[in-house]
Amino acid sequence: MLPLRRLMQSLATLATPERYLFALDDLRVLLPELSASAFKTLLIRAVKQGCWDRVCRGLYL
Repeated sequence: MLPLRRLMQSLATLATPERYLFALDDLRVLLPELSASAFKTLLIRAVKQGCWDRVCRGLYL
């Protein structure tokens, strides 16, 4: 399965109305096999595609 799809499915199961703000470290745990640069690229791509919003440095909604 593609990393972005795996990340989005994992977040869909974790997100609730009370828990919807994720720190960079929370997301990183979901895909430990990716290198740091590949993970950063994945996050940028997800924001551009509208999968989530970057609130500030290290926080995603």
